[in-house]
Amino acid sequence: MRKMPFPGVNCCLTSVYLNKMNLAYLFLFSVALIATTDAGYVNPSLISKVRNNGAQDIIIELSPVIEQVEIRLRGLTGDARVTALVTNLKHLISVAQAPYLKLASNLGLEFTSFWATNVILLKHVDLNTLSEFTRMTGEFQLREQHTVSVPAVREMSTLSVDQGVQWGVEKVRAPEAWGVTQGENVAVGSIDTGVNLAHEAFVNNFAGAWRDPFYNSSTPNDVQGHGSHTLGVIVGQTNGIGVAPGAKWVACRGLNNQGSGTEATLTDCAQWMIVAEPRPHIVNNAWGGGSGSTWFDPLVAAWKEAGIIPVFASGGSGPSCSSIGSPGDHSDVIAVGRTNPNDELVLGSGRGPSFAGQIKPDLVAPALNIVSAGPGNNNYVTMSGSSSGSFVSGAAALVISANPGISADEVVGILRNSAFRPPISSPDDYCGPGPDSYPNNGYGYGRVDAASAVGIN
Repeated sequence: MRKMPFPGVNCCLTSVYLNKMNLAYLFLFSVALIATTDAGYVNPSLISKVRNNGAQDIIIELSPVIEQVEIRLRGLTGDARVTALVTNLKHLISVAQAPYLKLASNLGLEFTSFWATNVILLKHVDLNTLSEFTRMTGEFQLREQHTVSVPAVREMSTLSVDQGVQWGVEKVRAPEAWGVTQGENVAVGSIDTGVNLAHEAFVNNFAGAWRDPFYNSSTPNDVQGHGSHTLGVIVGQTNGIGVAPGAKWVACRGLNNQGSGTEATLTDCAQWMIVAEPRPHIVNNAWGGGSGSTWFDPLVAAWKEAGIIPVFASGGSGPSCSSIGSPGDHSDVIAVGRTNPNDELVLGSGRGPSFAGQIKPDLVAPALNIVSAGPGNNNYVTMSGSSSGSFVSGAAALVISANPGISADEVVGILRNSAFRPPISSPDDYCGPGPDSYPNNGYGYGRVDAASAVGIN
């Protein structure tokens, strides 16, 4: 079993805390720190934040169990494998979390326990309560939640619905692929700000599965607009916006009406995708954070075991090397960089290598002035940056539809091997691995080509 590299809590309080902390609180922490040399790790910034700002929602992160579960899934396929995955995750994590949940209950805390990754959200934790958890033994970390945000949608005038195929859809050669398939019998998931179900682009291909951990709405909606835009590029059925208009969609609101998401809501959405009916073949994620973050890794591993293909944006922190964001820098996700109409990298496109030294992104796709569905009454908006992953998710849907029974790894291989490889300019190859070589840390394996991916030259 892989161990979590959490040091014991034995040296957290500095002279700054000695000078500023209330003596009663200092006593509580001193007792906890002295008494539990085999305790978990309390992030010092968390202690400071709770002390300065009052009670906080915090995360208890325990050792991952996915490696134990993987052993138990050998020989299983399809729905039987997913059922066993969920059953074993729930069992192992419930056992691991039991002592912490008992303490939380005894302290009268509100909490949320997750089963797809070994974390617990504790609500309104103050210094007294935090000190109680430092007395617990075992491998765990007490820390703040991770948060993400996406940019606001930049609107343009309502467009004519007979405008024709949009430039990005044309660029990835989706119309040529439609002679083979439009994505029928495939479900695509979206974790974003929601979906404008009333929009003409989505109303006829909603698969019926929706979750909203933010507002508990019963039907899909999208005030902010980012989710409608990114999903529209994947499955939108009007105005030539969608790469795979024959595919169905499901969605979970992991980002709120202001475009911000927390670790808890994103985790809620990620584990829901595993048990959604229908379960999506692909989950599109146009969000992320700084490089080298690992909090989403167990969820990526669970998706992989369930046969779900994770697609993530590479982020907009380029052009420096190793600027690709997490979870896009994870080895088991498809990370997608950004290109313009000339197949040139957009300056801010996140680049590799990843924190672990792997080539990233995996692919690139159009990202400038992309027209897609908006949050209004059948309106269309333009965005730059966030929708590059959507072109790859749409192409993946076409590949799965054209090859029933294909594995997730085979889909990824096809998308990589069929990608168009533009000439590399000198500013775009300086992150390696060598001049004019593919794959590289700017373009990955190249710009996605939907037609080539389904066998059209």
